[in-house]
Amino acid sequence: MTFTTCWKLFVLFSVLTCHVRSGVAASFHTVALPAWGRPADNSSAIGSQATYQEWNSMSPTASVPTSASPLAAQSLVNPNASVQNLSTWYDSTAPGDGAFAAGTDVYSFSGVLHPTMNVPGYNLAGNVLMVSAEIQTFGSLIGVGALTADYTDPQGAVHSIDVSTLPSYAHTEVYNDGGSNFGGLGTAYLVDNLWTFTLPQDTASLRLTWDFGVPSAALQALSVDTQSVPVPEPASILLFGMASAGCWMFVRRGGRKESK
Repeated sequence: MTFTTCWKLFVLFSVLTCHVRSGVAASFHTVALPAWGRPADNSSAIGSQATYQEWNSMSPTASVPTSASPLAAQSLVNPNASVQNLSTWYDSTAPGDGAFAAGTDVYSFSGVLHPTMNVPGYNLAGNVLMVSAEIQTFGSLIGVGALTADYTDPQGAVHSIDVSTLPSYAHTEVYNDGGSNFGGLGTAYLVDNLWTFTLPQDTASLRLTWDFGVPSAALQALSVDTQSVPVPEPASILLFGMASAGCWMFVRRGGRKESK
């Protein structure tokens, strides 16, 4: 490795660790609460058949969570989570993608992160599952279309779905700081991205996997909310769609930008 390359890596690492405030957990700039609300405790979660899990310290032990050693949610309201089946996240391509802990974040200079998270569900036959997922990154602008949902439905069938193909799918960039100089090595962006969609069945356990698509993007925070609801009656589907559209109109009027 040349001196120039070493110097660039040193500058990049210094800027990154300075930005993430080593040892201090990140928080979303714009908290995107789900349309159904966020349960305060297990009792209210059971009443609304909802769940909430959040990570704002992606590597609190200075090691990158892997499939063999995932990290449990730091904020959790999910009565389906047990000691054996916690809500967890990990980087599914680590350690091969070169990911490392930068402060409390997970970052790779040249590799592409694949954040993966597991959410235990209510597994109710005849229900659909509404999902709201938010990720905060710092660095390169990530690809937003590569999100896969893998799950087992109440009948035991296994599904793998590109969620961007679902008719209910929507992505919104709820915050973008406009970018800043990244130690003379390019522009780094602090971004909160939000995905919402409805799966056609409820799940026993839902696994979501993102493909960031680009290197040099630090994962800073992740949250996922779900709600299991009965399959809408045909006459209610149009009203549900109109309500969803109205919700996103409100988000946009609030000054937030929608990705293309």
